[in-house]
Amino acid sequence: MKAFGETLKELYKVDIPGDGKTVLYILQIDAPSTTISYHPFKLVYEQLWNADEKLSLIPRAEADTIFEKLKASFQNINPPWKLIKVG
Repeated sequence: MKAFGETLKELYKVDIPGDGKTVLYILQIDAPSTTISYHPFKLVYEQLWNADEKLSLIPRAEADTIFEKLKASFQNINPPWKLIKVG
């Protein structure tokens, strides 16, 4: 996970008009890892949670909660966007 985190360099908030409820963030990935997947399912269920409790960073119930939140946040996006640096 440390190697994965080191590839995430910048976090941007997309400045788009909307209903005020939807917020879009983009992570800039510098030198993407060739050994770690950025797919949300694989990230949660292969990197954070593991069937072997000794290798798991979080319990299965927490992994399920995280993935459901990620899944619910997926939307079709139509660029271009104005990026605003966060932090």
